[in-house]
Amino acid sequence: QYRTDRKAWNDRRGRVRRSPEGLEPMQLVMCDVHHVDVLVQRTDGTTATPKMIAWMDVATHRLRVDLVLCEPGTGIRNADLIDSFIDMTADPGWGMPGGLYVDNGSEFRFADFLADAMQLRGVRVHAQGEGGPVKRSTPYEGSSKGLLEGTFRTLQQACWAPLQGFIGGDRMNSKAATLGQPQAPFPGGFEAFAAVVRNG
Repeated sequence: QYRTDRKAWNDRRGRVRRSPEGLEPMQLVMCDVHHVDVLVQRTDGTTATPKMIAWMDVATHRLRVDLVLCEPGTGIRNADLIDSFIDMTADPGWGMPGGLYVDNGSEFRFADFLADAMQLRGVRVHAQGEGGPVKRSTPYEGSSKGLLEGTFRTLQQACWAPLQGFIGGDRMNSKAATLGQPQAPFPGGFEAFAAVVRNG
């Protein structure tokens, strides 16, 4: 199973319960990209689901998000994540983290260049183990980002499910009020949806 179905093998492993006790605010920040299951309309009339770049302070569980509506046939880029990281560090309520816990995807390659900048903060990242202030999650092991994954589930069920344009996790299923017709997008386009997300 380890060789043929790594995710199933990881799902059956025993888990260690970790606590934020002893962590200072911004000592360790998690980042992940989540696909938002709400259809919005682009300016050219096509529809797409936005991507959410989420940052979570592990010590306080505060969440900061940026939304990106990718062009057709594209996905989140290094540049999108870099812009979001810079916005976080410039935000007076956030700033420079002491360490980053990121996915192992290629879009997070930029994080390797941030180690020196984070070390200037002078915070020892106890939760990182060896290898410096940038830590990458293990492939196929969603539980390593359990804090963020649980938050995404809560956002989907409590905040997005009631909205027009919500398609759930199944993009091929066009049920809802349109009785088999394509799902109507969120009214007002991407900027209107981003405003709803920003305002909670």
